[in-house]
Amino acid sequence: MENLLEVDSLATDIGQFHILTGVSFTVPEQQITVLLGRNGAGKTTTLRTMMGYLPPRSGQVRLRGESLQSVPTWQIVRKGVGYVPEDANIFANLSVAENLSLSLPGRHHRNSSNLALTQVQEQFPDLREHWQKPAGVLSGGQRQMLAIACVLVGGPAVMLIDEPSKGLSPLFVERLGDVLLTLQGSTTILLVEQNFYLASRVGQQYVLMDDGKTVAAGPMHELLAALDLQQRYLGIRILSEEMNIP
Repeated sequence: MENLLEVDSLATDIGQFHILTGVSFTVPEQQITVLLGRNGAGKTTTLRTMMGYLPPRSGQVRLRGESLQSVPTWQIVRKGVGYVPEDANIFANLSVAENLSLSLPGRHHRNSSNLALTQVQEQFPDLREHWQKPAGVLSGGQRQMLAIACVLVGGPAVMLIDEPSKGLSPLFVERLGDVLLTLQGSTTILLVEQNFYLASRVGQQYVLMDDGKTVAAGPMHELLAALDLQQRYLGIRILSEEMNIP
């Protein structure tokens, strides 16, 4: 599987603080890669640096081999990197359909736009039920799904999604997992997620961070079997038989 994104020795400062000190990993195309670590490990700072919101002190981010160094955020988006921040960015006074329509690229191409909206209705049944309602009446989980859908209809090469399950009920965590699973194999995603159950359910690859640097990476099934890594860097201990590890 070809790597779509490469992060190489990324180091980022915020003020006098060295937040990232050595972040390196790859994101394979058409897979979901999960960025894991305790609070404060530097996961969100990694995404914000990749999007150009924070200038790195050193290191590189490459999309299909092309460096994104010093590229402004709007151009990074144009090149195909979509970003769903931790707090869903939606227009509360606009309907679900209107939020999505504003996110469509080349909105003058009516046929392709209609197809994209139809696909969203199929992939996000919760949004279909509230299609003409103001986005402000949606639940937290539904707002998060709308934020993901708004980025998805833009046709990005890769989506960076930050903490989508934060504050959601267990029911909506399950629904969110179902949605992400429908995207496996067709969409490249780098997912920051604190909920290890959700991360292990949808992720095919993992990257583990600690204290501003990457400490391990590989197929998710290897992390599920590595109870020492789970306990040391995530503060959890999952029995392998509970996670259906052969």
